[in-house]
Amino acid sequence: MGMNPRTLRPGSAFTPRSISGLALWLDAADTQSLYTTDAGPVTAVSAPTEISGCVLWLDGADNATITASGGLVSQWTDKSASGAVLQASGSARPTLSSTGFNSRQAVVFNGTSTNMASASPYTATNGLSGMTRIAVCQNANALGVAVRVFSGGSDMFINMNGSWRSAVDSTSGTNFVSSTTFSIASALPAGVYADLFSSSSITQYGFGAAATTTVTGTIPSTTGTGTPTLHVGSNIGANFFWNGPIAEVIYFNRALTRAELTRVEAYLAAKWGIAGVHAQATATSDPVGYWRDKSGNNRHATQATVASRPTVSANTQNSKRMLAFDGTNGKLNIAHPVAQNDPVSMIAVARRGSTTWGGGGSGGYGSIINSSNGTSAGPQLRVDTGNIEVIGGSNRSSISGSLVGVGSCAIITGTVTNRDTALYVQGALVDADAGAGAISTGGTTTAIGAWNPATQGGGPLQGDVAELIVYRASLSAAQRQSIHRYLASKWGIVLAPQVSNADAQDWVNRVYANGGTVSSTTATAVNTFCNAIDAAGLRDRFYRLNLFCGTGLAACLVPLYRGPSLGGAQYGSSTDTNNGPFVSGDYAEDNGLLGNASSKYLNTGFNANTAGLTTDSVHMSAVWPTYTQPANSNYQPVSITNSSANERFWIVAFANTVPITAIDSYLGQSGTNFVRDTLAGTNSATVPGGLWVSSRTSVSSLRLYNGSTQRAELTSPVSSSALPTTAMTVFVRWDGTNFFGYSGQRLRAYSVGLGMTAAQVASFNTAMTTLQSSLGRA
Repeated sequence: MGMNPRTLRPGSAFTPRSISGLALWLDAADTQSLYTTDAGPVTAVSAPTEISGCVLWLDGADNATITASGGLVSQWTDKSASGAVLQASGSARPTLSSTGFNSRQAVVFNGTSTNMASASPYTATNGLSGMTRIAVCQNANALGVAVRVFSGGSDMFINMNGSWRSAVDSTSGTNFVSSTTFSIASALPAGVYADLFSSSSITQYGFGAAATTTVTGTIPSTTGTGTPTLHVGSNIGANFFWNGPIAEVIYFNRALTRAELTRVEAYLAAKWGIAGVHAQATATSDPVGYWRDKSGNNRHATQATVASRPTVSANTQNSKRMLAFDGTNGKLNIAHPVAQNDPVSMIAVARRGSTTWGGGGSGGYGSIINSSNGTSAGPQLRVDTGNIEVIGGSNRSSISGSLVGVGSCAIITGTVTNRDTALYVQGALVDADAGAGAISTGGTTTAIGAWNPATQGGGPLQGDVAELIVYRASLSAAQRQSIHRYLASKWGIVLAPQVSNADAQDWVNRVYANGGTVSSTTATAVNTFCNAIDAAGLRDRFYRLNLFCGTGLAACLVPLYRGPSLGGAQYGSSTDTNNGPFVSGDYAEDNGLLGNASSKYLNTGFNANTAGLTTDSVHMSAVWPTYTQPANSNYQPVSITNSSANERFWIVAFANTVPITAIDSYLGQSGTNFVRDTLAGTNSATVPGGLWVSSRTSVSSLRLYNGSTQRAELTSPVSSSALPTTAMTVFVRWDGTNFFGYSGQRLRAYSVGLGMTAAQVASFNTAMTTLQSSLGRA
């Protein structure tokens, strides 16, 4: 049972938090929710020494710690308690440049001769089981070592040798980690870099993001010992010279926590003008490593690996930002099984950017959200070329992925309740599946944009995600509609109309499932029509009825009724099958669907003999505008016929010469069970429009009506022995083998079902006339 909305104060606005059970709320439109690195909002330190364990601080912006003559640096003094002093002389002296790093003062090394070394042994990093090293620097495409402690001690920090290398003792030639995440060959862009040593492992960070590293050899459990020398700008001796600026170097004698490291990184990024480090992601293509959870549950979506981060999309929706997932690498992780349970409601605002939403994973799908351990998936919401799906264990509801066109933004909702799944697009229920078996519980984490949060692999999403909301609750229809209205208003998306009549709403939903849409005006008109049919007690008369309305040909082909009740048996195809085919230009909602009198027709899939109709109680109807029919033509707007038994149900308008000879209707065997309206001998090619109904209510009663007026009657029809076995066709008569009388008229509705009395026809006509007027049809 759905949770009740919380009571809102007068004048307070609805938000997803207005409904209980909110588990996750990610909102790309909120710029304070998106950050370039995985730490989210960070409060920078005012100085590295605010954090305990600082044992080296070389600051290229502090002239009080630098001795230079003629711009050449001979001494650089450590600002930490260790008080190390680095020196250089002669041609080894680097340059103090006022614009050396991002137009700020820095010590610049020439890559051929300049380097500095400590005047006395540097032992502050000896024998450590944990250590953190940070530098602000840049290297041109040349081999070089930025900072190294040797012999013994902690050895090299940044060694550019085809990649960025880090090691912690004198076995650095065989035991090290390396990464090309932030470098190309031996070039390193201007940035803030760090490595963190702990428990025989080294993690490298650049621009506030973790690098993808390769381990060579075995990383020792502690740093080296001895009486080492601290080197800046080169390896020991005159080799591996650094080629570029070194602005600041900071060492800690312990492994900082990630939160501590980010505070130092934020301080350095602000100080040295390095963009994208623990900053808000605002510009197109900014990487997003952190998406803040606004639910209050702190289930923030993060990505530590820079190469796997989505970006701020170049596309906007209603002038608001979205996140772009590239179908290959862009994924976010939540350390919580957000969508693991039943019930769960997952609501996404997503944009399809290409022919496929899937990035080549299993089946080509792309998961929007999924809780998994890599082998067992929890409930998930996913998209691909073939389908949009909500999956709960072995149960799934799906709809064609083409329902949302390329470049279109949709509100997609998937629910799992008592193992039943339901899928909504633009607020319309497009598919539902009755559950069976156990719901999959998945793993312990959740992935955004991928299937497997453990490895961030499988099911990569290709497209944009604007907002994602998850409730660990079964929402009521009213609650779901409130959320959909909130999202539609915010993102400028037109929702499927919601109306009171169940048949009308079911038709609206099926139109959306078929790729069409319905305006609120049309939805109201259809709702009024259904209410009128219900009030007149006519609902069970209709086994199939199509009003040929809605926006687009895809809507036009969706029948309103497919059985005598919504909850009972449904007959015929879910849509009228388009043959010929009709094209978009053949349909206008204010005028109906136009035949071409030669090749275009609809196959309803409706078989009278399997639908429970009898020849003693049956009706057929068609609605058309007044039109002019060519001479020697035979227009058959609706027909069910069987050549072998000569059984015929049809309405036909035919002209042997220029004047229309008659309008006939057959409801039984050919030649004996038909009525004819000679149009009062008007001798005109004009065919009157409106609702035409042929109704048989007993063995001795067959009548033809135009509107509520009876135009012809047969009081002694011959009972038929069998019903036609072929499917009902529209715009042509088909006997299972041959086609006759392609219609060139325009149709606005048709129906088939049980027979109607004169009073029932009158009520039907009133409802139909009101509908046609509401649709703007003359």
